[in-house]
Amino acid sequence: MSDNTLKKKNQNLMEKAKYAEEGSDLKKDAKSVRRINRHMEREKNRKEQKAAQPAYEVSVNENSFKVTGVNSEQEAIDKLSKWSAFHNMVNKMKENDEEVNIEAKKIQG
Repeated sequence: MSDNTLKKKNQNLMEKAKYAEEGSDLKKDAKSVRRINRHMEREKNRKEQKAAQPAYEVSVNENSFKVTGVNSEQEAIDKLSKWSAFHNMVNKMKENDEEVNIEAKKIQG
């Protein structure tokens, strides 16, 4: 579900829960509001944690890739080299007798 859909559903449920105190339907609505709020909070925390991770940009000739969850330039290159599409690209460059320049630099974190 998209963030806007959750916000709209949450707002509708909060409006329903605001006007009545009793009843099983309202208890279900209140429970749904809490569940959606927890979900939105987890999503927000996950995005904040991902943004706080160190990130490196690995450049291969004119192509660049963002690598997260590593602590050094060498780890970034190693992590990217495990990706099969990266191997295919490098092998194609070698077949065409192109020079392969791989560089990594820290971009955040």
